[in-house]
Amino acid sequence: MNISVISFTQKGLLLSTRLKSLAENVKLYCASREADFSAFPEVVPVSDTQAFARENFEQKNAQVLIGACGIAVRAIAPYVKDKLSDPPVVVMDEAGRYVIPVLSGHVGGGNELARLISGSIDAECVITTATDINGKFSVDSFAVKNNLSIANKGQIAAVSSKLLAGKKVKLCVNREDLPRDLVLPEDVEVVYYASSSSDGGTGNESRDFSKNAPDVSKRDYRSDIYQVDASLASNIYNVNDRTRKDVYKNDNDVVSDIYGDEKAKEKSDIDIFIMPSGRNSGLYRMAMESGALILMPKRYVLGMGLKRGKSREEIESFVDSVLDEMDISLPEIYAIATIDIKKDEPGLLDFCRKYGLELITYSSEELSKAEGKFFHSDFVEEVTGVDNVCERAAVLGAGEGGVMIRDKSVYSGMSLAVARMKKLILE
Repeated sequence: MNISVISFTQKGLLLSTRLKSLAENVKLYCASREADFSAFPEVVPVSDTQAFARENFEQKNAQVLIGACGIAVRAIAPYVKDKLSDPPVVVMDEAGRYVIPVLSGHVGGGNELARLISGSIDAECVITTATDINGKFSVDSFAVKNNLSIANKGQIAAVSSKLLAGKKVKLCVNREDLPRDLVLPEDVEVVYYASSSSDGGTGNESRDFSKNAPDVSKRDYRSDIYQVDASLASNIYNVNDRTRKDVYKNDNDVVSDIYGDEKAKEKSDIDIFIMPSGRNSGLYRMAMESGALILMPKRYVLGMGLKRGKSREEIESFVDSVLDEMDISLPEIYAIATIDIKKDEPGLLDFCRKYGLELITYSSEELSKAEGKFFHSDFVEEVTGVDNVCERAAVLGAGEGGVMIRDKSVYSGMSLAVARMKKLILE
């Protein structure tokens, strides 16, 4: 995340220089006409604070404003749109006493940035988000830290309100998507898909169907989403006359076990779903209708090659066409991976910024070391130094255990491959 620090007085300018060491990607600006810039060549003068704010919103940069809260509010007000996409904004007083995150504290990381700044200058960090000040589980912070996108942001408030009222919330997830060493607060109860026990068990020996039950309406790109947990192979469960060793044919079976019938759906007490299947699935529709908060794992990496000058719109159209065929939505994408000579491609950078995607780049030497069988192109090798960019980049970007699920697709000077990550929950 790039951090833009802007001050409005000479005193604020002096304070801003203390923040330069926070990270490598910190840039300093000053909007004071009276400030003396002679000793600070790295500080960029700013004549229009609203234009400054607009540009940083467009670039998705974090902003630190050293001055009055009113100045910050007036500067950013025209550009505030959505808590899931707005970049973080932090305000500091010019004396360096207080650091206040005023926008995108959870999803954008404003609270964490404020804590980092306050720790570096020995200031007081003023956090105002209710879950933080009451020591409660913050589901939107959890989502950001754990590689999950939020499908229905309106339900964040419902989850937080329940927690602030002293009640527990239920989080439903695939067992394999939740690390055994992950510790959640006591007010979060974890249940697993199809976890109710019908054999007199305690219910803790959750049935976990995480592979081999594709959404049959599309090609089987989700072929490892539902499979019986091998660690529970000794147990037998009867579910609608299916035995423990059976594999679900599609997610309608999962829907049946979670919700039962339509009336049961309305009474579902699951508050948060970490969704194992796409937006076209029956489970997704049922969960959405029940009023639960839906978190979508960002389990896919797009490997991409492209000619110079491709616009964001061209890239977007191509990606949409491939993902639509696969029943994968952009909120399920973690990153774009490509060769390092494309790291400054404007259209690609704009596309990543628009959808909040990481851009991962590799050298031709790194790409050549990717393991697997890849489509060979003499032309690509002549231009880039490696025979294939998109497939190799996708596999590397997906990390250990990642697998390529869509080979190279080509359209109008662009190539695209899709890989699926094995590891989802990061913390």
